[in-house]
Amino acid sequence: MERLRWAGRDGWTVARRDLIHWLRNPVVVVYQLLWPITMVVLLGYVFGSAMTVAGGGDYREFLMPGMFGQTVVFGVATTLTAISTDAARGVTDRFRSMPMAPSAVVLGRSLSDLVNSVIELTILVGCGLVVGWGFHHGPVKALAAVGLLLLLRFALIWVGIYIGLMVTPEAAGAAWAPLFPLTMLADTFVSPEQMPGWL
Repeated sequence: MERLRWAGRDGWTVARRDLIHWLRNPVVVVYQLLWPITMVVLLGYVFGSAMTVAGGGDYREFLMPGMFGQTVVFGVATTLTAISTDAARGVTDRFRSMPMAPSAVVLGRSLSDLVNSVIELTILVGCGLVVGWGFHHGPVKALAAVGLLLLLRFALIWVGIYIGLMVTPEAAGAAWAPLFPLTMLADTFVSPEQMPGWL
């Protein structure tokens, strides 16, 4: 039990370090928090005026669940870039040389990224409510859905950590390239009924 407490304390210390670095880099904070809002406004109003939803309905209502999923998946690139950068700069090796729990580095990263995801989803939910999306089955089910999104994000954090420990920061920066089309080929922005059959 003492080892778990030790790992938890050290993990929280590393998480605090990661969150402080995030807050002290305002360009990253603004970009990370404004990107989902920009996408909702751009897709919901600019492209949304030309979109139709199969079976009828408001396109922005259709768009928001896809935006939630895309934002969660995009977090993989953020995680693997941060892990790769820390490894390349020797930060990970310095942590390993300190008298701390071996799991603290990855545990701390996962906690800080989860906190970032909560903030991103909160802003995105607020943006969705402003553009006309709403909870149709009550706040409890909506919170359960957000919980599932955060569980997905937590699982993807570990994918990002694993890949981030194997690649260079330059290769990590290229992670956005496959994520963008993969998240768009789902029913994120267009209903599958309107896509060609082969797609």
